[in-house]
Amino acid sequence: MSGKTFISLLMPVVIAVVLGPLVAGLAVTVFAVITSVFDETGMMSLSDLKELSVFYIVFAYVIGGAIALLAGILVSIWMIWHPPSAIVVTAAAMIATVVYMGIGALGVLGPVDSSFLFTLVFAVIAANVCWLLMRRFAGTA
Repeated sequence: MSGKTFISLLMPVVIAVVLGPLVAGLAVTVFAVITSVFDETGMMSLSDLKELSVFYIVFAYVIGGAIALLAGILVSIWMIWHPPSAIVVTAAAMIATVVYMGIGALGVLGPVDSSFLFTLVFAVIAANVCWLLMRRFAGTA
């Protein structure tokens, strides 16, 4: 295996782990802003929103880091035979989320109190944004 091939197979993992949770945290922040704007009780203040956005991003790295790592590995394995597509990265994000939440449901990771659907939606969003960023490394531009 040449160095260029190794780097191209490593890039999905690096991009997923570094940028995936960041994208998910920012997406949760946007969701919180939209919810706050349309909530009948009133908007959050800007200082509250800033503090919560930092919390959302840190929490996304705690929860989403393992999901992103597994999804990146699955995409890299797929890249051995075929270039990845949006369907492949979406499936990898879904499989990684199901595995993570399944292990969490067994109690191995401690108490996992996050919503499966909420986590799945933001994992798929993050995976597709990361796929758009890694397309040039995967040779699918």
